[in-house]
Amino acid sequence: MQRSCRPKYYPCPHSGAVYCQNAARFDAHKHRAIPLVCDAREGLSELGTALGSWKADSAWLERGRKAFAGWNELIAARQERTQTSDDPTYAQVIGVVNAQAAPEDYIISAAGGLPGELVKGWKVKNPGTFDCEFGFSCMGYELSAGWGVAMAEQDRDVFVMIGDGTYMMMNSDIYSSVLSGHKFILLVCDNGAMRSSTDCRMPKAVHPLTTC
Repeated sequence: MQRSCRPKYYPCPHSGAVYCQNAARFDAHKHRAIPLVCDAREGLSELGTALGSWKADSAWLERGRKAFAGWNELIAARQERTQTSDDPTYAQVIGVVNAQAAPEDYIISAAGGLPGELVKGWKVKNPGTFDCEFGFSCMGYELSAGWGVAMAEQDRDVFVMIGDGTYMMMNSDIYSSVLSGHKFILLVCDNGAMRSSTDCRMPKAVHPLTTC
């Protein structure tokens, strides 16, 4: 499985302040940001009240619309199917699943390269349908989470996307979900045996996971 693109980071040209909101004090403090330690819903509500009728400059909003349109064009190009013998990319797989999923269906991911690819390429059709554990890369969370959602939300399909490393860690939950009669749809992407973890290890001059 190939990744669609490497991340790039650009400095924000806007002169406004950056606010970082989190219920945990440790996670709310980020470099050059103003921390807001609060409940997510209540914090956003109070921010909205404090902003009142303020609106961003129309030129800034237009710039955002153009950037968003350009981003969508980039994702569409990355997700386009190609008639080659090469393995499909994460972006192409996500594009196919996204197109087939109903508006109420649920997608789950947590570890490896897939969370970043889903955040970039998955077009959310309804609120409350996208579950991406991104903070601590909890390998194995996806399978147990998919089983749990299948128990609680039996009127919609649940998609779980994982790499081969997560599959090797927690595949017993697949059997358990079948025994309990709770269906979810699992997509396992061949990532060359924990390639994402290997990429994180190699800059530190340690052995890749595949040769340990």
